[in-house]
Amino acid sequence: MEEDIKELVIARIKSLPEGTGVSIGSSGSFSKEDMIQHVEKNDEIGRKIIEIELNFLQKLKEGIIYERQPAGHEA
Repeated sequence: MEEDIKELVIARIKSLPEGTGVSIGSSGSFSKEDMIQHVEKNDEIGRKIIEIELNFLQKLKEGIIYERQPAGHEA
């Protein structure tokens, strides 16, 4: 199951637009390629990226992300 989750997270990262990056607190900023490498290595940063992605997907499933859209921007 852990490998499936890593593959899912990597696929989501690959789908991001070119030039996309993230900043993870005091750990620094990471490009798409950096994020993929960290997830593949399953190091501390990779595990944090996985945690963030799984949290996002859970909130998406629960509809929380779309509940707060301003009027006129319904999904």
